[in-house]
Amino acid sequence: MVIVGIAFGFSRGKDALGIDFRGGDRITFEFTEGKKKANAVLRDALDQAGLSDNMIQYQSGGGSRERLQVTVPFGKGGEAEAVLTKSFVGDENFKKVSHLRTGASISEDILKSAIKSLLIALFAILVYVTFRYEFSFALGAILAILHDILMTMGIFFLWGGELSSPVMAALLTIIGFSINDTIVIFDRIREDLKLGLPGTFTEIMNVAISKTLSRTIITSGTTLLAAGSLFFFGGGAINEFAFVLLAGVLTGTFSSIFIAGSLVLWRNKGEKPKLADETVITQHSISTSEA
Repeated sequence: MVIVGIAFGFSRGKDALGIDFRGGDRITFEFTEGKKKANAVLRDALDQAGLSDNMIQYQSGGGSRERLQVTVPFGKGGEAEAVLTKSFVGDENFKKVSHLRTGASISEDILKSAIKSLLIALFAILVYVTFRYEFSFALGAILAILHDILMTMGIFFLWGGELSSPVMAALLTIIGFSINDTIVIFDRIREDLKLGLPGTFTEIMNVAISKTLSRTIITSGTTLLAAGSLFFFGGGAINEFAFVLLAGVLTGTFSSIFIAGSLVLWRNKGEKPKLADETVITQHSISTSEA
């Protein structure tokens, strides 16, 4: 899924990037539901007007209205508006609702800032988890998050979405959600190791995951309800943001339970790791203190 989705995104080229990251004019129109024109018809009309570099996307507008979103080269929004207005002659409700213009230099700066934000977030997580637990735990957390990002983007590209600022914000949200779920499990593993529970590291990890499973499912379920509401009732950029959240929460829940811990286990070759500030509390010491 990851390979297919990411490969599909690369095959789309700049069409996979939103106007935030590639520059241009994006015009959003609203029209009466049921009066949608075929993409090919609109594309031909734009091609004849010399606007062959275009992207057309329909969206749900809510109620009895639908929305059409068209992206054309920078400064060509007025020409595109004239062409599309002519194509929708007869629909008195056809109107422009927004016009966003982004220059190439600005879009390049936004893309660099977005990538930098992701890298800083991942580095901060690596440092924090290493000091809080142990390097193998940090490695497991980072690789699980990378899995979440790649899987989510793969699904998003297959869905036909564009990489934009709201999508990057959703990815950062997913990183926070995923590491939070993972830390809850890691905390339980650390506490069980400190208590000196009998059994192998694999058995201790399975017990820790089982103890936190209900909490993980409830947290993910409530988040999915909120993201689902945004997806079905939001529309526009909110729709894409919510879709990324939906995919990210599902993949993040999966990776926290099945991937992060497995990577820690693999890194330590099944042996119990030496955690930071670890003080093993054995049953014998507990009994002695009580006496």
